[in-house]
Amino acid sequence: MRLEIVEQAFNELLELGLEPSMRKLRERIGYGSMSDIQRFLSQIREERSQEVVASGSLPPDVRVKAERFLLQLWSTMTEVADDRVTRTTKDAERRIEELRSSLSATLVEADQMQLDIDQLRNDLDACRDRLSQEQNALSTREKELATSRLAQLAAERRAAGLQRSLDLHISGRNTNANNLPKVDGASLLEVARIYESVCAQLDEGLPVHENTAAELPGLSNDLFSVVGTVLAALVESGLLLREPTGELSRPTARKKRVVKVRRHKAEALLEG
Repeated sequence: MRLEIVEQAFNELLELGLEPSMRKLRERIGYGSMSDIQRFLSQIREERSQEVVASGSLPPDVRVKAERFLLQLWSTMTEVADDRVTRTTKDAERRIEELRSSLSATLVEADQMQLDIDQLRNDLDACRDRLSQEQNALSTREKELATSRLAQLAAERRAAGLQRSLDLHISGRNTNANNLPKVDGASLLEVARIYESVCAQLDEGLPVHENTAAELPGLSNDLFSVVGTVLAALVESGLLLREPTGELSRPTARKKRVVKVRRHKAEALLEG
């Protein structure tokens, strides 16, 4: 086994694009021990390494192999890059489509939100209108209540005045209790209160009707049942006059005397 034979087989394998190994060299040569082939292979590689270092360039066989390796590496890297670009492009397109869908949904939601805002504004305007109307109504009611309170205060003052006048009449300053008629079912004080309530109303220049006399100020509920009977007795005694329409009035001095004379004559006839 000589070095030249092993070196020739080494170069032939490189030209075929194969990596020279002991097994392939043994198959290429066809004979020789593995130990001799290993010794010559190590010597060839050592010499080739020294030649590369000394010359600063690659041997032709190594250059060819390196170029093939670089081409394969470039092709592989290109395929990997293309695959990555394809995947990246697909991912980008998918993401763009997702963003478009999300944007479309967002625009729909925005439109719906705008409609809701418009509806809320309309509702707010309606509420403001209702509030304004209610405030106006409340202001009107407050004015009416104030007017009603003023009227009530005036009526209370007037009733108080009538009550004071009635009390004065009852105390004997303006009315002689002996002139009042006796009425069954009513005390003299009750007759006096009813009579003075009617007189106080007439003194105010206000009309009094026999059907509504029970509602006069100063009369309590317990007098309502005897008002009609008392009024009839007062008319009969001449203290009050009743018009055909049912309105009551106070007689003048002349009328009082005529009524009084007629009453005394009637009493005398009854006694005779």
